[in-house]
Amino acid sequence: MSTIDYVTGLRRVIGTRPVNLVGAAGIIVNGDGELLLLRRAGAENWGLVTGISELGESLSETLRREALEETGLRIGAVELLEMLIRIPFVSCRNRNSADPSTPRPEPVFLLLALLGLRVFPTPFNRSPYQSCRAGPGGERRSFLQLHRPVPRDRLEWNTCARQPRNRGRTVLLTGSLAPVDPSGPQSPGVAGMNYVRDLRALIGHAPVNWVGVCALVVNAENEVLLQRRTDTGGWGTPGGIAELGEPLPETLRRELWEEASITPIHPEFLTVISGPQTYQKLPNGDEFYQVVAVYVVREWHGVPVPDGEEGTELRFFSLDHLPAPLGPVDGEALGLLRVR
Repeated sequence: MSTIDYVTGLRRVIGTRPVNLVGAAGIIVNGDGELLLLRRAGAENWGLVTGISELGESLSETLRREALEETGLRIGAVELLEMLIRIPFVSCRNRNSADPSTPRPEPVFLLLALLGLRVFPTPFNRSPYQSCRAGPGGERRSFLQLHRPVPRDRLEWNTCARQPRNRGRTVLLTGSLAPVDPSGPQSPGVAGMNYVRDLRALIGHAPVNWVGVCALVVNAENEVLLQRRTDTGGWGTPGGIAELGEPLPETLRRELWEEASITPIHPEFLTVISGPQTYQKLPNGDEFYQVVAVYVVREWHGVPVPDGEEGTELRFFSLDHLPAPLGPVDGEALGLLRVR
């Protein structure tokens, strides 16, 4: 698969099968509290600057790249405002090879990071203008506008979603990593399937972006629960990869039950870790990058017991005496927990 265009390379291998993808959307606001929206070529609705991550690309880099490609803006530091979960849609961006005039539907479950930038780093024309972008089909034009009001002191996602009237699907989306309800139903698309196994059967050991969760289970002594993994032999946090179309809170609940026989109560969303530093290669040759939602779990039902398949041992460790080595995501997540 190509590292230049991850989605195109993946589609060449898996065809039109449903897939989990991850991306970023930007709430880009200038000093006057105006929100930047974009209307893409051939579309009637306005939406946020949005795009899907390339292979191993961090979410912030995704937004920087998309903003530059779509608007010509070079943006700096961004802030994670929200993580929207399980947004199902059908993309028709590619054409059917048998009939080039007919769009080829490609089912996608998109996990979208909502990133905020409060001030434009470069001068911006208040009037609508056109931004040209060269693509496989030739030159494309996007129209950009500033809309107001957006509160300066606090960016409210629902407030932004009400501007303007002719808003598109992206702007209408609301949601968050809500607390997990232990009695809640499982996602209907998850039962009886194994997304990782099924996708690996098609792509082999090729590198891929996996979306998943990391659970920082902390007891009353401020010790964190780690498991000894069977695939690497090392220690790591409980967690795992989301099944196809599975909301991340359900991934958290499922993985903790499968790996530790516990059910989280009111988990706290901490952050999302992504980027080239998350790369791993397993002993079996599988390569992957990770986009991981990190939760802190301080209350749970049950007693931690290893499943004997993914982990052989569970143990609480002091944050000052953690085993080594740890994986790149675990090390970063535990570092954030230590300084809280």
